[in-house]
Amino acid sequence: MTNPYDPQHGPGQPQYGQPQYGQPQYGQPQYGQPQYGQPQYGQPQYGQPQYGQPQYGHPGQDEYLRGPGNTPPGERKRHGKLVAASAAVVVLAGGGVATYVAVSSSGGGGTDTPRAAVEKIVTDLDNDDLVGVLEDLPPGERAAITKPFLDTVDQLKRTKVLRSDADLSNVSGVDVHATDLRYADKTVVINDDVQIVQVTGGRFGINADAAKLPLTADFVKAIGGTPSNGRTSESVDISDAVRRNGKPVRIATQKVDGKWYPSLTYTIADAAAADSGKGAPGAADRIPAVGADSADAAVRKVVDALLKGDVRSAIEVVSPDELGALHDYGTLVVDKTHYDPVQARIDDIQFADQKDADGTRVTLKSLDLTTDEGQVRVAVDGDCVSVTVDGDTKQFCASDVVDMLQQRGFGLTRAQAQAVARVYAGLGQDVGIETTQVDGSWYVNPLRTYTRLGATVLSKLQGNDLLELIGLVND
Repeated sequence: MTNPYDPQHGPGQPQYGQPQYGQPQYGQPQYGQPQYGQPQYGQPQYGQPQYGQPQYGHPGQDEYLRGPGNTPPGERKRHGKLVAASAAVVVLAGGGVATYVAVSSSGGGGTDTPRAAVEKIVTDLDNDDLVGVLEDLPPGERAAITKPFLDTVDQLKRTKVLRSDADLSNVSGVDVHATDLRYADKTVVINDDVQIVQVTGGRFGINADAAKLPLTADFVKAIGGTPSNGRTSESVDISDAVRRNGKPVRIATQKVDGKWYPSLTYTIADAAAADSGKGAPGAADRIPAVGADSADAAVRKVVDALLKGDVRSAIEVVSPDELGALHDYGTLVVDKTHYDPVQARIDDIQFADQKDADGTRVTLKSLDLTTDEGQVRVAVDGDCVSVTVDGDTKQFCASDVVDMLQQRGFGLTRAQAQAVARVYAGLGQDVGIETTQVDGSWYVNPLRTYTRLGATVLSKLQGNDLLELIGLVND
């Protein structure tokens, strides 16, 4: 069998579960986890935002609105800059936690009709109010996105990326404007709790100015300064786009406790189904939610199911509050998700749990695998991960990661080395899979797992650490 520590692979090249240093895979226990091509725990690829679906009143960002192949090269370049600038604001725009207290994820929001729900989120986008946009989402999506987002914002302020006066309720640097939007008379009914609102006309525009983003001078300097062409503008006539494509812009809404909300996940699922040629899901397509008796059992069920290629069983244990769309479109997801089972058997897996008011984060403590090529054991102990392949053990600690980068010619300064060590230290304990209870059973929360990762990683940094890491990447 191949020796993962053989020099022919290069010093420290990751093999058989060696951690991907500094590159956690969004909430998955990757530090020391074997890389056998396993799927992304609890995150089937169907329904992710990669089908060109409209992004809640952002039809200017969707090639759909131009028609396939109708974007000239020059336009495509400007379009890319606009998307990048807008994405930067969504990720980096500051926000006051005090403002958010008034719109806690535990309540509020919602409208009496699907169309009113869409009109409300469009108004909040028009007002550059990301606090309002977050409040507009269904409670399950709001809980998975809002608090982690605000935690990340706080960390970005602390690590000197965002200015302390950055305000999420009045975002600087981007102006979204919608005028004279028109809607189809009737919604498309998916089921009792999901309806599609169709936008048929009006104009939608985005103006972005990178120089006005709420970024610190130190951060701007670290990334090489604000580009001279950092201002972009785009306006789209939705009626023209609808005529070209022969169909309106579709935004899904979800009813929760009698109120309607514009839903990110259902909009993605609807667009993905249309893109793949599938129609609306029927009752037979739904995969019921079947939770587990504990947080650990829920994670183990997902891991076992995906190792076997059993996507249906994995979907059963995904939180119905967070990803109801995955259950309603379940059979369509299974039909579009094909991969071979992983040639490995879990002999034993041990977890460590971190409980908080929102649920339980399940992290990897140890893992024993049997593969076609032998026995593999991974164990996490503090800031160190040990990997044993057929009795040959190698330990990887924060200092080992720094040494490995130095050996590969990175030439780290003392400050950069300290920043790298702090990022790595403890991630084996703190990066994990989020779980919550619904009606007494435990479920995995893929969306929350992803959104919490940024704040978790950033929380390890001190002082100028993030700026030092940016300098390292630039170098």
